[in-house]
Amino acid sequence: MGAIDLLFGMKLDSERLHQIALASLLRHGPLLSLLGVMPPERKPQQHVWEPIDGAFDLAVQLDDGSRLLVELKVDSALNQDQMRRQIQELRAEGRTADRLLYLLLGFAAITRDPPSIDRMAKEVGVAKERYSVRTAVDLARALQSPQILESTDAEGRDARDLAVAYRTHVLELDGRTRHFFTHPVAEWRRGDYFGFFAHLRATFPQMALAGIDRVNNPGGGFVGCWWGSKAVEPGVKVYLQFEGPRLMVKLKVTPRERRGALRDQACTHLLSLGARPPIQIVRPAKLGHGEWMTIGHLEGLPFGLPDRAAELAEALSLAEESIAEVARRMQAR
Repeated sequence: MGAIDLLFGMKLDSERLHQIALASLLRHGPLLSLLGVMPPERKPQQHVWEPIDGAFDLAVQLDDGSRLLVELKVDSALNQDQMRRQIQELRAEGRTADRLLYLLLGFAAITRDPPSIDRMAKEVGVAKERYSVRTAVDLARALQSPQILESTDAEGRDARDLAVAYRTHVLELDGRTRHFFTHPVAEWRRGDYFGFFAHLRATFPQMALAGIDRVNNPGGGFVGCWWGSKAVEPGVKVYLQFEGPRLMVKLKVTPRERRGALRDQACTHLLSLGARPPIQIVRPAKLGHGEWMTIGHLEGLPFGLPDRAAELAEALSLAEESIAEVARRMQAR
């Protein structure tokens, strides 16, 4: 198992490595039943890589003729279009007995949280019992089950050794997002921002539907968290977005020809609100001209401080009131 440690030590977030480890455990042990995906009496027979023209990572053929379709994400995003296509596959002719398993490890469990998959399945019309969503916590718990650790036959011992070694790396992936309050924000890494934004989403009801992901830009990118969208008119909205530790007021304008005028108007309305202690509204040094534009920075928030959560909640409420007022003024122009 030292070889497994060496491989994951080289690239912990390699989806291919995780696929190989998981395929082996799904085929040669009780992992499916331990994850609560299949009843114990259903036995895996074989697996197929990238089934249905690559629509999924893996398919496990079961002894009743049905298949479990598996999509594994490690840090990478499960986007809306891919998720919709995959869930719709469950409604295809000949697949009425098939099921779908999403394994979301690392940052993937934050960028695509399980409730958002539930919403998509409901929209597509797929019953909840036909798909499962599991995260690193679920996987780590299953991998330490006595049913795996106490196996005595040759195949069971191999699965046990792999499970013990692999669980260490699953926990390491998950741990990157768990310790943000243990060190100063100035020392935060990518996982700390993912973890903190997920904490905000779970803590503050108004952020329950917040999006979280890495956002690329010419400066190298950042971990972003956006929420609170206020529609001005079709194709135009104002919203809030954390870009790392900085809170921005953003404007989205789809019609290209109106971007400059609406940007200037929104920025003027925002700055006219004045200071709203504890937050201060600051004009950007340079205004953009794309579909998504920053029209102001909100400074003075107690970001990343565990003992000032109530103050942060108050500041975020003021920020949301500010963008609601900007949207109202733009509608009344």
